[in-house]
Amino acid sequence: MDFVIPSNIIENFCFTNFKEAKYSSSGEIHFNSPFVIKDGKLRFYVNPNKSSFFDQKRQVGGSFIAFVSEYFKISKKDAFILLIKEYSNGANKQYVNYKDVIKVNKNIELPKGTTFFIDANTSSRTYKIAKKYLEDRGIKYDNLAYVYDPNGSPEESFHNRVIVPFYENGELVYFIARTFEKDNKLRYKNPKGIDAGNFVFQIDDLKDDVFIFEGVFDALSLHEPQVGTAMLSNKLKTQQIIKILDRAPKRIIFVTENDKNETAIKAGRKNLILNISNFMKYKPASLNIEFYVFNPPLPYKDFNEYATAENIHNINIEKECVKWNAKKIDIEKFNWNFQKNIF
Repeated sequence: MDFVIPSNIIENFCFTNFKEAKYSSSGEIHFNSPFVIKDGKLRFYVNPNKSSFFDQKRQVGGSFIAFVSEYFKISKKDAFILLIKEYSNGANKQYVNYKDVIKVNKNIELPKGTTFFIDANTSSRTYKIAKKYLEDRGIKYDNLAYVYDPNGSPEESFHNRVIVPFYENGELVYFIARTFEKDNKLRYKNPKGIDAGNFVFQIDDLKDDVFIFEGVFDALSLHEPQVGTAMLSNKLKTQQIIKILDRAPKRIIFVTENDKNETAIKAGRKNLILNISNFMKYKPASLNIEFYVFNPPLPYKDFNEYATAENIHNINIEKECVKWNAKKIDIEKFNWNFQKNIF
């Protein structure tokens, strides 16, 4: 995700983090490359007006946000949030709203009254309620938004909902809207006329190990360095499978849910087998993937409940997961409930 960062934010960042930084006659900022053991000749160039950089030592250049992302080893989205939080405030400093600079696909529009948490007035009542809702569920909210639209029509308004955005190649392409009102029976309200099955949640951030959950809040309950995605149903669509395979994962871990209903248990087992079979169907012959299954321990219904209650936000694949084998499933090290609920 590339952003054009205002020049004063770039200047503030450079002179705060690199004490040797100096302006050149052309208006660029020069300092020593932070990516080499020894520079000493100020061969890292930043152009504040073009929001770009060039590392002469490594012969590498690009957008300024890409530099910040590499420097802190964080995503571009998180790098932008960091710049807004840490370097855009102060006297005579231009402030930038996250909502104003993100690239939104032409086929979608954020709901009226949407405010990203990073842009919010922290004293507002809606901000506090939405924030508490997410904190109670153990969800980090910096990248999320909420909607305040009390005068909107019931059919069109997303009032009092949390917005979970989907990005693809840095562009916002979809979102999930979850109510934080306890008495609202319509928990989810999503964009009209757009098929959720065309998108993969957090696809830009997926790594060699891809954790697949049913819902976005379960996926968000998994913390770095692990990254999860969400099916948004109990079966993956073909487009979602192909996009995940395009990331060339080494391991795919399906994170299941517990259910007391025998019919739901059988359906979950059937869909799990179907999902893995479809991955094998579309997988290129040259791509070797290992499949695993993780089941949250009872009495927790899903990973979000488990992560929030136990403050556990990562999964040990080797110790806590079952490696998938179509002919033989090794479940001896797991309890009886795991066997009953999943296989």
